[in-house]
Amino acid sequence: MDFAAEEGATVHATQSGRISFIGRRSGYGLMIEIEHAQGIQTVYAHLSAVNKTLEVDQRIPAGHEIGHVGSTGTSTGPHLHYEVVIEGLPVPPLTDTRLSRSGDGTQRQMDVSVMIEAARDQLAGLLAANG
Repeated sequence: MDFAAEEGATVHATQSGRISFIGRRSGYGLMIEIEHAQGIQTVYAHLSAVNKTLEVDQRIPAGHEIGHVGSTGTSTGPHLHYEVVIEGLPVPPLTDTRLSRSGDGTQRQMDVSVMIEAARDQLAGLLAANG
């Protein structure tokens, strides 16, 4: 899923997890992958920069600053490409709620659905302003 944003806008991890990849990958450009519990992974792509304190295998909390929006790879303009992958298969981040729950079924510190709703509202405002 692509979220329009200004070049350099801060990108935060939607959930706590372990950094599994930092680098460039074909059309994705500069990107970060984070592994979470229960075979869930999040992908943040087309970044202009990553937080220089991050390392592969490092554990980070929800909301941790991981990078900045960019237009790397085959991107045609600044935006964040965000994916949720469960057991190797991409799932729709707007409707799948598994990332927002911990192993015991309770809500985690930063609920991804709240973040997605805010992004959806921002996108609706941009669309309304641009006709």
